Amino acid sequence: MKHTLINTMAILAIACLVSCSENQNTETTTKSYKAVVADSVVFKTLPEVELLDYNKRSKELMLHDRQSNEVVIINQEGEEISRFNPHIEGPNYAGDQTFGWTFFGEDTVVGYGYHHFHLLSKQGERIKRIPYPVEPEGWAMLDYNPKMLFDLSVNTKEIIALIPGINGFRSKSQAYHDSIKVVYKINLETEIGTPVMHKTPDGLHRSLGEYVDRGFPSMIPLEGGKVAQIYHADDKIYIWDSNQNKLITKLAIPEPHKPDFDKIPFDQKGSPDRFKINANIYRTKDHILLYSLDKIPESVFDNLTETVERWWESDELEQLHRQYTKTNLLLFSEEGFLGEVNTDGLGEYVFYNGESTNEDFFWVQRTYNDERDYRTFLKVTIVED
Repeated sequence: MKHTLINTMAILAIACLVSCSENQNTETTTKSYKAVVADSVVFKTLPEVELLDYNKRSKELMLHDRQSNEVVIINQEGEEISRFNPHIEGPNYAGDQTFGWTFFGEDTVVGYGYHHFHLLSKQGERIKRIPYPVEPEGWAMLDYNPKMLFDLSVNTKEIIALIPGINGFRSKSQAYHDSIKVVYKINLETEIGTPVMHKTPDGLHRSLGEYVDRGFPSMIPLEGGKVAQIYHADDKIYIWDSNQNKLITKLAIPEPHKPDFDKIPFDQKGSPDRFKINANIYRTKDHILLYSLDKIPESVFDNLTETVERWWESDELEQLHRQYTKTNLLLFSEEGFLGEVNTDGLGEYVFYNGESTNEDFFWVQRTYNDERDYRTFLKVTIVED
């Protein structure tokens, strides 16, 4: 599927006020940009792999082997550095499934398990387990593959984690949006977790008064402990100082790219249609990249799953993607919107849920319509068109 993307199928993941100055950038002159391939890494492997993380310190990439369920680390020459399976019972067992991995420093990795975070060596040997700062309850469906775990900074012992726990409140309620904290900063030395970056009182989910979605954020770390945060339906990018848990600014998403959705009363059954969402957020050294997605509405997708056998491999699904699916990559600085990015030169690709980088590029995974015995990862930079 061209330019799309991160699965349209929902994936399973663990479930469970501050003042600011809003960016009022009224600048109407924007520039055109394009994504250019600066370099690539080719890894010789037959099974499908997924790019999980990039280590800006050791210049290594972390992959997930979908066939063996192993974590694989390679260098920028495509050579395998290590391979381990954290899902096999034993001293390094992290559970049957994990819900995210991140490099931590040069020689360690952190995995997101059912009940603990797992600090392992780069060879997959356990260093310690860190309990969740909250008791998770139940499951939540997270779509578009948000990155739930990342290393906050090379100078700290902290990670940021999205823990969509549902404790004591129905997720389809105003009280849930007003009260439930889902983002935590966790110190791996003290094992203390602190809730941070909660929805602001004037943000969409706390001011709309009706239901659009559960309001789980996507995030990306910036330099100096700052974090950029988006929600699928909100028309702002929120930039936080995670050290002080202080909202620094809000960047307005330009009108043609603002989320488009229906809404329903909290007590009404079903889910409203969403037509355009903020699907994910990425970054380079100086820029923030917002991935905006025109998507198949929920009611149309539900009708497909109810009426078409093996819908996930059907021609009907492909037709719906051609009819509805469109992606836009939008470029921002920390001051405001800069312009749209033309990605035609990348061919078919899947975005990588990238980590903080002080280099002026981001990664995407090249995809192919035919079977190959290698996987290609592209180092992409943004230039004026």
